[in-house]
Amino acid sequence: MKKIIGTSAFALVTSALVIGPASAQDYPNKPVTAVIQMAPGGPTDLIVRVIQQKMGEELGQALIIENKAGAGGLIGIKNVLSAHADGYTLGIATGSSHGVAPNIYENLPYNPTKDFRPVGTLVMAPGVLVASKAAVPDCRYETFIKKLKENPGEMKYGSAGIGTLAHMTGAYFLAETETDMLHIPYRGLGPAMIDLQGGSIDALFDNISSARAHLKGGKICALAIQSDKRLEEYPSIPTYAELGLPQLNKPTWYGLIARAETPDAVILELNAALNKTLDSESVANLYKGMGVQPFKSTPEEFSALMQEENEFWKNVTEKINFAKLKL
Repeated sequence: MKKIIGTSAFALVTSALVIGPASAQDYPNKPVTAVIQMAPGGPTDLIVRVIQQKMGEELGQALIIENKAGAGGLIGIKNVLSAHADGYTLGIATGSSHGVAPNIYENLPYNPTKDFRPVGTLVMAPGVLVASKAAVPDCRYETFIKKLKENPGEMKYGSAGIGTLAHMTGAYFLAETETDMLHIPYRGLGPAMIDLQGGSIDALFDNISSARAHLKGGKICALAIQSDKRLEEYPSIPTYAELGLPQLNKPTWYGLIARAETPDAVILELNAALNKTLDSESVANLYKGMGVQPFKSTPEEFSALMQEENEFWKNVTEKINFAKLKL
């Protein structure tokens, strides 16, 4: 049996051997698929693809990635929910799927805690407010806010879809700054970034991992970062706390999940492979270059993080009086 890590590994493995539907010795015997609920080129896609090769090596089977974008990520999540609970189809949990969505939809077709099991976290990732230079030529946050206040409802911000983290971060930002922008939903942050560079929208609440490559192109600029301190690679980008908005200074996370009925031993095998992957120097360097930090956890620690995220967005939606949506 492969070496298992985690604070409660012995208890879970013992339980799995007693129940007996699958064991870590039997798993995996075929490729494993990770379903990404966002379009290629966005932060979720980029972050997951970093671990693809190395985690496949740790599992001894290929890790296949499939993008199932649409409906604010719900199509991909439902795809995982309809798969067999055998550990061969994994999903990606984000602040959107397990924090935002449960608090903004009246009839969400899944329960984030009852329908899925946490495998482990991937990274902590700072969000970044980016704007087109056509809208903010001097790349100053103060200019952006001044323009918003002088032109309420005229400027446009994009997101990865209705109900996504990018959408709700924008809604929270507008409420806290007492400004207004028109929300334009896309099928992922990748398509939204294309329109931002083309000038069709004015701003985007993105992730530094996907925005960084475009910042070098000269058509957009970063105005604020969700981080406890300025990033070494981008020392000129102020944190939200520096700009008087400490409540927005919250980085997000990404992680792997499986169907709730997935056997304990399979979850632990996946967690062990994931954490070994995150220990890899090559993976760590790739993430560092993206401006995000590898973040290992046990399934139990990841579960607690999800609960904290859910509570945070519950408080936010109540504070900004967000009317729940119907699917």
